Amino acid sequence: QQRTVSEEEDASQVKPREIISLEGYAIGDEAKKTDYSLDTSKEDAALAAKSLEVGDAAFILRSDGKWTYAVVTDKTVELDGPSSLRFVVEADSSKTFIEA
Repeated sequence: QQRTVSEEEDASQVKPREIISLEGYAIGDEAKKTDYSLDTSKEDAALAAKSLEVGDAAFILRSDGKWTYAVVTDKTVELDGPSSLRFVVEADSSKTFIEA
């Protein structure tokens, strides 16, 4: 079984919580070295990613080796398997699919 949560989901179905974001960043901006840690293990990063919800922001590692600011647009939760997150990663709304 899986459950998908997206921006279009009825707000009355979602328990309110504060959106995770970082002031001063726009989608696609490269992260400043003071705003992320390279010391985080893959396991800790995966655990943190699982806590992200639709609308939350995060820095993601791009294929060019840069960390950029992105926002979660969809989250799929597998009961007995991996979850997945979809992010807007560019100002033009292009998306990437990240397994978390």
